[in-house]
Amino acid sequence: MAETNSWIKVFRRAIKVSVGTGWTVQPDRGNIRVLYGKKASGFLSINLPYKWQEDQWVEALKLIETAADTYQNYKSNISLKAAFDISQKSSSRFELDWDMALEN
Repeated sequence: MAETNSWIKVFRRAIKVSVGTGWTVQPDRGNIRVLYGKKASGFLSINLPYKWQEDQWVEALKLIETAADTYQNYKSNISLKAAFDISQKSSSRFELDWDMALEN
């Protein structure tokens, strides 16, 4: 059992290191749920479009890092959902059309 759940510890540790304290994840109906806040003041949360599976946590981490940065850059003046929506729409993938580039 410990071996099958080792990815969860790695995932949570990666969030703590790369995003900061106050951010964590937990399973929610088979998907990854992100929580931000503290027990004393309460949590904000959002369900991500990633399954709570070992093969999905790396992609989820990338989205969490981007959304957390967006949320903090807006100094929490936008909702957590809006931060994740913005982050999902701004893709880090860039594909160049080499044929068009050569023609130009």
